[in-house]
Amino acid sequence: MNEELQKKLNEIIALDVQNEKVAIGHMLQDEKAMIHATKILKSDYFVVPYNVFIFKLINSAIQNGDTLGTVNFKVTSITESDWSNIDINSKVTRLEYITDCLVRATPFLSISCVIEGIFKRIQEQYLRRIMFEDYEKTLIQLVDTTNLTDIQTVVSDISKKTNNILDGIITGSTYEDYKTMALKALNTKRQDTISTGYEQLDHLIDGFKAGQLITIGASTGVGKSAFAVNLALNITGQGYKVALWSFEMDESEIYQRIFSIKSGIGAMKKDRQEERYNAVRKYIANTDDDIQIFTDRINNLGNFYLQCRKLSMQDSVKVIIIDYLQLIHLSGGTKWNRVAEIEQITTNFKNMASELGISIIILSQLSRECQRREDKTPVLSDLRDSGSIEQDSNIVMFLHKLPIADVNYNDFEKSVKLIVAKNRSGKAGSFNLKYNGELTQFMELMN
Repeated sequence: MNEELQKKLNEIIALDVQNEKVAIGHMLQDEKAMIHATKILKSDYFVVPYNVFIFKLINSAIQNGDTLGTVNFKVTSITESDWSNIDINSKVTRLEYITDCLVRATPFLSISCVIEGIFKRIQEQYLRRIMFEDYEKTLIQLVDTTNLTDIQTVVSDISKKTNNILDGIITGSTYEDYKTMALKALNTKRQDTISTGYEQLDHLIDGFKAGQLITIGASTGVGKSAFAVNLALNITGQGYKVALWSFEMDESEIYQRIFSIKSGIGAMKKDRQEERYNAVRKYIANTDDDIQIFTDRINNLGNFYLQCRKLSMQDSVKVIIIDYLQLIHLSGGTKWNRVAEIEQITTNFKNMASELGISIIILSQLSRECQRREDKTPVLSDLRDSGSIEQDSNIVMFLHKLPIADVNYNDFEKSVKLIVAKNRSGKAGSFNLKYNGELTQFMELMN
């Protein structure tokens, strides 16, 4: 190789080594960066054997749902003898190398665009090195006058190799023909659906499926928070785990609603509290229900993603319920651009559901315009703050309070119509539910 060219290549590789150290150091200090790196990088992209090893460890941890703490523990658990075998040409200790990576990354920890650029640079430099290797091989062919290979074949091979490398970096996957993809789709097992617990609703939407964003809209006082608890109980009763975020009720209030539903005795029934207590104790002793309740506000979508990812991968949570959308305010969000903020939230929720293979159910407040109309039946345009709620949701439902015409209803009971206004993979429709306010329970009225 030309001496000047080799010198230039060595300078480029030296810079790659420094960038890799920053990238590795950032991954070991920032869980979001760690996850993002595994989406766009491969172990082959790294030059330094230590970085190849650490990235493989990180990638394996991500696939297993491990946290950043677990990754760091695995890295620091590598013995010095095993570390030296990773790169026999290097004499640096594990502690020295990891410390160097962490120190180099520290100034950039709060600047996401910098680490994004470094990840991109590592990707591009891999392509540059591969192309340089191919260039050397091609150069030998071009100057070898005894080579009988046609020059057009040489050029065509270069073009194919370059395109394959570029396609692999851009898409991370190889092309499969139509027949292969069709057979794969044919033989793929149909994904499990989770019953809503309401037969008529299941008939309309075929239950909840992985990857879906479901929106349930209602005006104030109709009972959307109570409906969220009912859904959580219906789902966990089938053996699935549910995570419920509530921004209006504390844990105690949510549990009291669960106890009322399961015991059949309301919290306000003073003369039956002992009976209620005993029924709840029996329920707790025998139940397999698993609802994880959170009351902390969501103000950072990145942190919320990490929390949901852990719940999905480590705790096998299949459904996440959020009560409710309009109470989410992101850190740094602008009060004068609420529509854009809601769009960002719903788009992220949709992507999270798809990526994590879970169902996300969000409750949404309806605009006041709904109550000003003569016909107060909710429509899609009543979803408050943004059209992205409708656009990003696979399913949109409404709870609509009806006038009571049934003399059999008590003072604490009301009739509520559940309306499926949008169903991307099925049909729309509606049916009536009976809401028992004393038990905070929605019951299906069968025709």
